[in-house]
Amino acid sequence: MAIIYSYPNLPLSELNSVDTFTINATNTNGEIITNTVSLSNLATYITNTGTGSGTTNKIVKFTDGANGLLGDSIMTESTGLIDLAGQFVSTSSPTLTQLAPVSGIKAILNGTTAAPNVALYGESKNTGSIQANSNYGLYAKGEFEGTAGFTGFVIGGNLEARYDGSGTNGANATMYGSFSLARATSAANGTISYMIGADNVAKIEGANVTANNLQGAHTGVSLTDGTAGNVIVQILDFDGTGGTVTGDLSYLQIQNDTMPTVSGTSRAINSLSVLPSLFTGQVEIPLVPTINAHATSKQYVDQQISSVVSGLVFQSTWDARTQAQGGLAGDAGNPDLSDASKKVVGHYYVVSVAGNATPNGAGQEPSSWNVGDWCIYVEQGATDRWEKLDQTFVSGAGAAGQVTFWNSQNEVAGDNNFFWDNTNKRLGIGTTSPESNLEVSDSTQATGATLSITNAHIGSWVTGDKIGSIDFRIDDTSTTQPVRAKIHAEGKTTGTYPSDSQLVFSTTNGNTISEKMLIDSAGDVGIGTLPHTAGNTWRTFYVGSSATILSRQAASGADTIFGNNSYIDSSNVDKRITTGGASRIFMNQDVFRFQRAVSDSGDTTISWSESMRIDSLGNVGIGTTSPGQKLDVTGGGVKIQSDGAAAAGAYLELKHPSNNATDVCATINLTNSVGGYASIIGGTTGANNTGYIEFKTDNAGTQETVLTLNGDNSATFAGAVTVKSGNKLILNRPNNAVASEISTDASGTMILNSVNDEGFKFQNAGTTFLTLDTSDEATFAGKVNVAGSTNNESALNVLTQSGSIGSIGFETGSEVTGIISSATELMEFRVGDGVGIGDAKQLTIDTNGIEVQSRALFGTTGIPNGTSVYGSGFIPGSNDRMFLNLATSSTSTKEHLQFFNPNGKVGTIKTLNSATQFNTSSDYRLKKDLKDFDGLDKVSKIPVYDFKWKVDDSSSYGVMAHELQDILPDAVSGEKDGEEMQGVDYSKIVPLLIKSIQELEAKVKILENK
Repeated sequence: MAIIYSYPNLPLSELNSVDTFTINATNTNGEIITNTVSLSNLATYITNTGTGSGTTNKIVKFTDGANGLLGDSIMTESTGLIDLAGQFVSTSSPTLTQLAPVSGIKAILNGTTAAPNVALYGESKNTGSIQANSNYGLYAKGEFEGTAGFTGFVIGGNLEARYDGSGTNGANATMYGSFSLARATSAANGTISYMIGADNVAKIEGANVTANNLQGAHTGVSLTDGTAGNVIVQILDFDGTGGTVTGDLSYLQIQNDTMPTVSGTSRAINSLSVLPSLFTGQVEIPLVPTINAHATSKQYVDQQISSVVSGLVFQSTWDARTQAQGGLAGDAGNPDLSDASKKVVGHYYVVSVAGNATPNGAGQEPSSWNVGDWCIYVEQGATDRWEKLDQTFVSGAGAAGQVTFWNSQNEVAGDNNFFWDNTNKRLGIGTTSPESNLEVSDSTQATGATLSITNAHIGSWVTGDKIGSIDFRIDDTSTTQPVRAKIHAEGKTTGTYPSDSQLVFSTTNGNTISEKMLIDSAGDVGIGTLPHTAGNTWRTFYVGSSATILSRQAASGADTIFGNNSYIDSSNVDKRITTGGASRIFMNQDVFRFQRAVSDSGDTTISWSESMRIDSLGNVGIGTTSPGQKLDVTGGGVKIQSDGAAAAGAYLELKHPSNNATDVCATINLTNSVGGYASIIGGTTGANNTGYIEFKTDNAGTQETVLTLNGDNSATFAGAVTVKSGNKLILNRPNNAVASEISTDASGTMILNSVNDEGFKFQNAGTTFLTLDTSDEATFAGKVNVAGSTNNESALNVLTQSGSIGSIGFETGSEVTGIISSATELMEFRVGDGVGIGDAKQLTIDTNGIEVQSRALFGTTGIPNGTSVYGSGFIPGSNDRMFLNLATSSTSTKEHLQFFNPNGKVGTIKTLNSATQFNTSSDYRLKKDLKDFDGLDKVSKIPVYDFKWKVDDSSSYGVMAHELQDILPDAVSGEKDGEEMQGVDYSKIVPLLIKSIQELEAKVKILENK
């Protein structure tokens, strides 16, 4: 076989005599041999071997072989087909010997017309939209896939006869699998008259196919999902093995074989059968059946029915064991049925324990009992006796815990949706693990589980009729009222059905049950009282004799009312419940109105007066409906009076909720009808509650601070403070003793004098920043800023008393908490641990760089973990390791590391969802000179080894770096036998592997298409 690659639409002007054709040929060993021939040689061959003329698309033949003349043959090439205008006659037999089938003609036919399709060694398929005739696949598959049905045969010779089409089939539409299965797939839809599987299964897989007759010769049949309840099934020569018939059927014929196992929901023969049962072997129907597998006669059934009295009375369960089996002595079971008192015609017992008891006496029948059998005392002429009603014909299956139910006549089943937890005595509906005595479960999101209580009454209803109830009972006979609480629904109207209903909740008090809460048909609720019916826009909730809660969705927004001695009637009129005053809180959207009404008789109309309002801004208005401040009082003053017991007298607190620096906490404005003329402002100068008070006055329309009283008991004057010439400004102690003096000398120089030689403290906003003590030492409490110098000179020199390089220490009380020390080309940072500094160096900076002894964190104060702490950090680990933790608070794609060189960003490491992405630049804008290459050739040259590492003798697979360097240099770092060990970037090999797979796939397709 040869493969010639052709490329259509190639202009002749581009061809050259030295151009070549490539021809791939497969020899007898399956090897592909590649040959080439030039255009000039091909033209010479054609010119020298034949000439002539012909018709377009006709296949050439030699019309005069001796002279090399060419002409038309009887074969014409059309789209995808070769038309033969004549007969095909084989004058010889194939002589090729091989494992695969030998064939003279191969064809894959895909017809769309009604004409038959025949393929000697290929698939015969019809996919048309008109009714087709027949498809024959003599060695391969015969398939109908059309949409208008077929009328003849679909025959599969060596492969399946397959039906996955649709439409109306003919009356005798037949599927025949002569060596493979006859199969109707789940995609098919229609009726088939006959499905025959000669040496394989006749099989219906879908629910939309009906087969009237299924026949399995030397095989079985399968009705897996089909609508095959009325199918006639024939099993011919089942090879002596019973086999299995799956699915439902109406008639079963067995020839030369044993009875198969029928696994359908109906047995071998049922009431739908219109044909007689045909058995070629012997069938035993004894007059009196003795085993469960026996068939029985109508005579026996009639006798059994006639022997059963009309009035059966159940007595109890019965243990049918003999004494030897663990039962009672006498072998008549437990209870002892040989006792004359038990022998009452019509009385019967149900077997609870299987055994061989003989209630009619030793050696008498019946003597074999299964659980569920009935032992009935019957009248039989002059002799009455115990007889057995065999209940073992009840069949079915289930799983442990499933509640049994009748699935059909004489058949039980179980289902996980009805489950009994016998260990905990719990019943589950829709669940196999009930958490309470009764649990109803449903996974339907829209509806959930439903528990219904139904009153099946059909007829007239009157107000108060109970629809259903739930009782909460106790099992205690000492009380006359076992129901301790209940919920019941009752009708509220009279008619053919209760169009309105209400829900009533009752509890016991003093052993008497009575109604405690009611939800009426309008949705109104009453606790301890009946709810008044308000207008249809209101929903009400009543508690006791006077409390009410009402709500509605009005045009102006949502309304809610908390009322006392008030309700709204059906005309939406406010009224009193009983004689007396009334009050309520009316909430409309985000506005609160506190209202009151004077005393009057019950059920009289209320005219409300507003006492207070809280508006949408949180402003409280007393005497006004539009408060402009948090508290706005109109129509009177505000009086704060002490109760006389407090030593401080009356108390007014203006409180600010925060404790921030420079906050204004409270302001008292003194105003008139024109505006403000003075104010007192209190605030803080720091988050430690250091306060101040400012006194401001208005000067020609401008308000300025006159005096500030600070939290450190100092006073700040905004203007000049004049001290009479020759006097001093005296600063006293708290005990009024003189501490310091401020004065000037004759030259005007200011003199600070510590009277008692106690030093000075310089403070800012109450905080000391410089102390000059009596030992001539200066202590700075805050930062010391030193102006920078030039020429790399030090701005601040810290020296020892001897003039050598010193250190900077940090103290808390008497404890040194940190030291920064320096030496030649070295700086060390130490931090104390609460006991002392020690020798531990947390950070060292020298000419070699920075050395960190513990963790180093960036952007965080904790160890980054991605769940609660984010940022970056170097974290020490065991075995002298240092981890780099990079954590982000986002699960979307985020970059953690970026790699740059003079060409820009060349790589990143990102996280996304639950994975890490390692990227190297590969943008098309970075690339040029794109070429094809032979990937398979390069990959095949790479030596790959199964090797062991010298360091620990562990096994691995890989390449030698220097060998790969000759083939793919950019995947290898270092040089062979260099100072640094060579390394391999295996990701650089991936493009070669992808290209190799693509080339291999192309070669495989070529071989597949031969």
